[in-house]
Amino acid sequence: MRTKGDRLLVLLSCLALALVILAAKGGPPQETPVSVRFRDALSDRIQSDDGGAYNHGVDGVRAVLVANGNLALKTHDTNSAVVRELLFGFQDPVPPNTTIPFGGTIEIEAFRSTSGCDGGLRGMTPGSSQYCNFGGHFAVPGTKTQWFVRFASDDYPDTTNVLVSRLSATEWEIEAFATDIAKLLSAPTTGKLVLTDQGNYYMPTKLTVTLLQ
Repeated sequence: MRTKGDRLLVLLSCLALALVILAAKGGPPQETPVSVRFRDALSDRIQSDDGGAYNHGVDGVRAVLVANGNLALKTHDTNSAVVRELLFGFQDPVPPNTTIPFGGTIEIEAFRSTSGCDGGLRGMTPGSSQYCNFGGHFAVPGTKTQWFVRFASDDYPDTTNVLVSRLSATEWEIEAFATDIAKLLSAPTTGKLVLTDQGNYYMPTKLTVTLLQ
């Protein structure tokens, strides 16, 4: 029968082996800095703040491919005096929804990310495309409500996914077309996260993601 000391020795041996394997592989995948630039066409309903590309580490921006290969963009992630934002337009509700929140548009600090891509953006081969989830999240200062914008047909069958294309070894495009549909959800900023469906919206956009290293 194994003693506690034996079991501890086995555990430590397994841990040491795992560390050796990670070291041999160069350790766990690291976040990769990127630049994110929006198309900003007049018809786009998700646009930049006209401040140019969102470059990781500049003006408080966090723009990276995370360990699983997906994009994560947070427009204001530090105490930078410069505050980058995104503009969301809700002028085009999908019938029977007729609600136009925020007076149609809101420009605000926001977080955006992809998910549901096989292998993430990093795992795509140059020249390939696939449909992925695309989500956004923001909170309005002075209120107790946070908002989520989701292109995610697996979770919300009445929405669509966005088209992600890897153009080269260092560049991707993410596009929601004029007929693509996103869902707007709200939730309280405190307490239990209870999502409320606020209807669907046509929200075309296009952005280019470029590796910075």
